Amino acid sequence: MNAPLNTLLYPFETGLIDYPEKVLLYPAQAGASLQGFPSLYKWCVSKAQYDALPDAYTEEPDQVYDCVMVLPPKQKEEAQYVLAKGLSLLKDGGLFVAAAANDAGGKRLKNMAGELGLNVENESKHKARVVWGLKNSICDDVVREWMDLGSLRLVDMGDGVFYSCPGLFSWDQIDEASRLLVENLPALGGAGADFGCGYGYLTHFILDHHNVERLYAVDDDCRAIEAAGKNAEGAHVIWHDLRKPLSDIPRLDWVVMNPPFHTGKAVEIDLGRAFIQRAKEVLKPGGDLYLVANRHLPYEDVLKAQFTKFDIVIEKNGFKVIHARA
Repeated sequence: MNAPLNTLLYPFETGLIDYPEKVLLYPAQAGASLQGFPSLYKWCVSKAQYDALPDAYTEEPDQVYDCVMVLPPKQKEEAQYVLAKGLSLLKDGGLFVAAAANDAGGKRLKNMAGELGLNVENESKHKARVVWGLKNSICDDVVREWMDLGSLRLVDMGDGVFYSCPGLFSWDQIDEASRLLVENLPALGGAGADFGCGYGYLTHFILDHHNVERLYAVDDDCRAIEAAGKNAEGAHVIWHDLRKPLSDIPRLDWVVMNPPFHTGKAVEIDLGRAFIQRAKEVLKPGGDLYLVANRHLPYEDVLKAQFTKFDIVIEKNGFKVIHARA
């Protein structure tokens, strides 16, 4: 059960509030009954979420809405941005609704809404909390501040300045595993890809230090794609869910990746395995995969099944860099 989404809909389903006409849900999701909403618009950053949306959704128009429903994430600055962004898209007097799991920011929702100038009611259900209120007098300065906090911006990461934003992996510092990978790459040429590129650290490094002809940067998060396009000019960025086959690119000489292995709190080994499968599908015979992962993650079985050979290049600080040959 999607507890935050079901809790978000609770006040509508119980008659505490009426169903408005034009409603925006961010991030748009599948998984609960949405039949009561006459017009439901979608807004999401994840390609996987986007592709899974039911027919109840229509494309997001460039307008304000009668109601905005928000599912803020756990990370505080990203949550502040999502709440402020949602409020900015709501018409004056419109209905604002937000919900989050109690252990992922739900307990702070009422106070956050108050900081934005909203006078809200709240209910608890499914170990989550929902708040709702009308957009009358709001704190414009706080809305602008929170929008700035979560927007794509230049971030000084110590030995490099990159466009990034809260919500992206390792958004304000260079990830130690990615750094280990770039330190152990051989000279790269020809055409390749960075799978799960994030804000584009690997992509940027390869374009800056290797003589490659073409480089594709692929990620499920549209914010990551926008950031990678800015941080690695010349890369071909692709918004794509790598759990699905990747078409419309030529066979590649190499793929690099630091695959994600979490969905929320859960460790999801199958996500990294899907990345490895996609790499095998796009590599030329004899092409190379360079992968970094936490040492304990069991990717060796899928590498053995999909590639002609593989070896561990280095193990250090809890990570391993693996080279596999297609």
